[in-house]
Amino acid sequence: VGGGIGYGTKDFSLEVDGGGPGSLRFALKSIHADIRREVLGEVTGQISQSWAWPLLLELLGDPDPGVRKDAFEFALKRTKG
Repeated sequence: VGGGIGYGTKDFSLEVDGGGPGSLRFALKSIHADIRREVLGEVTGQISQSWAWPLLLELLGDPDPGVRKDAFEFALKRTKG
C-alpha cells in the first residue's frame, strides 16, 4: 500500500510534497510532537545531506521541550565533534 506516515509504526516514508526534505519540512508543521520527533530522527540520520542542518536548526525552536532538547544536544555534539 504506498508510503505515508505510519501512525503507531516506525514507517516515516512520507510522499508529501514530493518526498525527501520537502516532506520533512511539511511534517515539522505537525501539531504532534511524535511526528516532529520522527523528523528529528530522519534529520540526524542524514545530517551529511545539505538540507539536513537547516532543518535541525528549525527543530531548535520546536514547541516541545523534549524535541528541542534532543535537537540542541545533537547540534552541540555535532559542532564539537
